[in-house]
Amino acid sequence: MMVPPIAPARLRQAAIRYDVSTRTLRRWIADGRIKAYGFTPRTLRVDLNELDNLFGVGGAA
Repeated sequence: MMVPPIAPARLRQAAIRYDVSTRTLRRWIADGRIKAYGFTPRTLRVDLNELDNLFGVGGAA
């Protein structure tokens, strides 16, 4: 099974797309529900593919 490449997005972009707050995304990162990518808290990115899986978006038919 091929793993799709990550689709990085800023926290604000992901929050708007999934109708959650950036605070919620940061909480999920701290809890280990989702991974964050970046070097500092100001440059954090999340993988939209991972969030799609979490929200059940675009699953297999």
